[in-house]
Amino acid sequence: MSKSIKQIQKFVARSLAESQVWINSSTYYHSDQLLRIILNAALDRTSIEDICSSTPKSPSPDTVMTMLAKTHCNTSRDKIEDKIAGLFQSQAKHHVMFKRRTPPKVMVTIDFHDEEYYGKHLYDGPLRLTMFSQRKRRNALRFATLSIVFAENTWSYPLTIGFVINHLGQERIEVVKRLLKQINLPMRIDCLLMDGGFNDEKIFEYLDSKKINFIVRGRISKKKRYPGKVGSNFAYKTGRSKYLVEAYLFSKRGKDGKLKFILLLGSKHYRYTIPKVKSIYRKRFRIENTYRHARGVKIRTSSSKIQLRWVMWAFAHFLELIWELIRYIFLVQELPMYQCRQKEFVRILREDLDRYTSLQLM
Repeated sequence: MSKSIKQIQKFVARSLAESQVWINSSTYYHSDQLLRIILNAALDRTSIEDICSSTPKSPSPDTVMTMLAKTHCNTSRDKIEDKIAGLFQSQAKHHVMFKRRTPPKVMVTIDFHDEEYYGKHLYDGPLRLTMFSQRKRRNALRFATLSIVFAENTWSYPLTIGFVINHLGQERIEVVKRLLKQINLPMRIDCLLMDGGFNDEKIFEYLDSKKINFIVRGRISKKKRYPGKVGSNFAYKTGRSKYLVEAYLFSKRGKDGKLKFILLLGSKHYRYTIPKVKSIYRKRFRIENTYRHARGVKIRTSSSKIQLRWVMWAFAHFLELIWELIRYIFLVQELPMYQCRQKEFVRILREDLDRYTSLQLM
């Protein structure tokens, strides 16, 4: 076996051993046994009930769900968010860029994701956690993640390092503050990339006060005249408070052949060229890959315990993060990239799960 493959196996063994903190031990079952049930449910994209019924001598589904509830349901929403973000960052710190003396300059992005929910509205105290999904016209649970999408001098796969649960009526600036506060890695934010949902003057003022460069999608109005020409950047006053930002206006042809105009807004302290700002903002879409990949290892559940639904979604992102780190190892070691596809990653975990979780960390 090559040295590179051994390095990958050692990393997976370490990751799975560290992931035992996701669930406590019960009276009759060790956390390692309960973790295998959860992992197999995620890898098969099925429910914990299905895995327990098809696995001989396995704990009952009630045992697994009860231990998950005991591990996570007795803590507040903020503490669950911080705990999940800490678990993400404990894995991300194994990336080589965090082992250098100088903290890396990184680009990060924030985005929302909806999970469809069927049933009565769920509440966390007075806060309603289910909201109306405009895209599919159904109720949804929404959460936001923070991901590193690019690192200086290192082409990096997206690394999820933050997790925040949303409630109805929550301001976007609160989400941004919570996610940025969760960061506990040695790094410098070169630029924060956001979609049009974060086009908010309060967010702009907050980021400028923290001296964090940002780029956000603006809203194009056909009735409004812009001071600059298409293909140029110019000073732009936003909204009612007339907060000053730097605007970048350019055009792009869509798949239908029609010309579309795009407005990007950035920090007033830093000016990019049009080609540069387009190249940077394009990296934001890597966070969409994390949601697509996480759906491939999502545990099915009908539980009305909101904390368990959060944990199961976060666990899918945890597995996605491990896979992204493995992809980076393949890239550095110049191994065939087809061998680290998500299907191959799932197969490796499923076949060698017992061996990996039983290895001792060195």
